[in-house]
Amino acid sequence: MITNDNSNIKIVTYNKEYILTRYLYAKDEVEIMLLSAILSKNIEESYYWCFELYYSGFILSDLIWKIYYDFYFDKNPKLEIFIRKKLSTDVSIDTYIHIIQNFINRLHTCKVFTIRQFIGKLIDNELIENNIDHKKYSIRGRKPIFCKLIDKKYQNLMIFINKKNYEGIAYHIYNLFIINNSSYYDLFVNLLRYTHNINNKKSAEEFEKSYNDNYCNIQYNKFIKINKGKNLPMCYLFIAFIVNIMTLMENDSRESSINILDKSSASYIIEHEQKQIDKVYNTLKIKRLYNIHGIGCFRLTRNHFDDLQNDILGSWEYYTKNTPCWCDRLNKFKASFGTKLIFENDDLLEKFYELYGYEPDEQNKEIQNQAIGPLEPINSNKWCKKYFKDFNQIFPDDFLLIF
Repeated sequence: MITNDNSNIKIVTYNKEYILTRYLYAKDEVEIMLLSAILSKNIEESYYWCFELYYSGFILSDLIWKIYYDFYFDKNPKLEIFIRKKLSTDVSIDTYIHIIQNFINRLHTCKVFTIRQFIGKLIDNELIENNIDHKKYSIRGRKPIFCKLIDKKYQNLMIFINKKNYEGIAYHIYNLFIINNSSYYDLFVNLLRYTHNINNKKSAEEFEKSYNDNYCNIQYNKFIKINKGKNLPMCYLFIAFIVNIMTLMENDSRESSINILDKSSASYIIEHEQKQIDKVYNTLKIKRLYNIHGIGCFRLTRNHFDDLQNDILGSWEYYTKNTPCWCDRLNKFKASFGTKLIFENDDLLEKFYELYGYEPDEQNKEIQNQAIGPLEPINSNKWCKKYFKDFNQIFPDDFLLIF
């Protein structure tokens, strides 16, 4: 059965709460649109979605780390230092512009992302179907020589790492840490043993001499310290660590240098951000530049609605209640939610809507569809193939990706 280790299950769950941004897009959809724009190397659209999240008041650091580890860590491990430094100082919109500029022109893969999807599939099978073919992931016969240095508990995982079998890696990560709450320190030590045995062919005695408990403790504490404050589950970080080991085995160490901040590339979006609105009901017409599209293969909060358009257009204020910029606006005019939005008096109500009455229900269909239009169904494998030409995994046809 699934355990209650929420920090591990978090690597494959998604926020089920529908939250609207400042210009009334769904927050989870804006995050995926930002990802898609970055992977497409569309820098202007990337800035647009980034600005939408930032000026809605959301903190983007968790999203940045997720994009980095899912798609960029594999080929760009040194970029972690740059991002960590940028996010540890005074964070502004310039911080995110600079990070996006350094994502755009780099090699990316979906190895970590793919392993996370396979874990999500395993959890679905356990929770919904109670149907996992455990024999599929067992190893029969004589095990490789490198297993002599590996604790028995972790041998099958190391074999699948050696085979670069993502589905097998996902199964054993799932089994070890989501089901059985195994020790991350023990896995760390066994990954060191595996890596150095593969690279150096060390004997058990040589390994124990070079990599004794004190050395392993120091390295593990460094690993913990580096990743402190990222708000990512340990299981997620270990998946990235494993993928990095596989990449090192390929002797592929190419990595781009850090680009300096170039704000001129964001000049159009900055100018658009500063554009004044003549009448408040024209806000969405003027400020929205892009549609939500091409993400129908993801698990989205919109999927919980029977009639998305009527529900959102009729009660849009309710879905802004957890958006920082809207919280400030609602609090300023002493608004609260019961079964509907309530103001202390009619004067406050009128003043609020004079400033923020965007009237999404009164906009034409084109403007409405920019945020809540129907999404074309798309196969998960097709989405992955679009951005990753060497993608060769196969998800079930009805599988929805988790971001």
